[in-house]
Amino acid sequence: MAKAEANSPGAGANGTSDKAASRPAPAVSAAGAAVSGADQLRGRKAALFAWLIPGAGHFFLGRRGRGAAMAACVAGCLLTGLLIDGRLYALSEPAPLFRLGAWGELGLGPLFFLLRLLGLAYDAHSPLALAPTSGNGAVFLISAGLMNYLMALDAYDLAIGRRR
Repeated sequence: MAKAEANSPGAGANGTSDKAASRPAPAVSAAGAAVSGADQLRGRKAALFAWLIPGAGHFFLGRRGRGAAMAACVAGCLLTGLLIDGRLYALSEPAPLFRLGAWGELGLGPLFFLLRLLGLAYDAHSPLALAPTSGNGAVFLISAGLMNYLMALDAYDLAIGRRR
């Protein structure tokens, strides 16, 4: 009987149904145990806080030292990028690499939009776009956004017990 079910049209290669194969695997902790729904919710909150304000997710989890260190790294890259004439790219840039840079900078969360509103958006016709350090500044800004993405993922992993 089991063989007939395994060879039925709706069964996958390993004998499971297509419906069961399409379900996402449950999150697991570092010990390999399934993570509860409450821990997953806590992890999502921590990741959201970390994306909104660099370091806030770790403060939410009680990891103040780690949060402060990571926030200092993001702030250092952000300030260095701004001080050496870096500008934030737009998600609607025609050049694919600039658009990709904007997705990296979007990791800064609401700060990305605030800085763009304050006039720190990239403009090809601006004299700052011709500054010899503007490209390096943009790399620092992209790095700050990417670090913040990593901080959000780290906060999630800490909350569900995947990391210590």
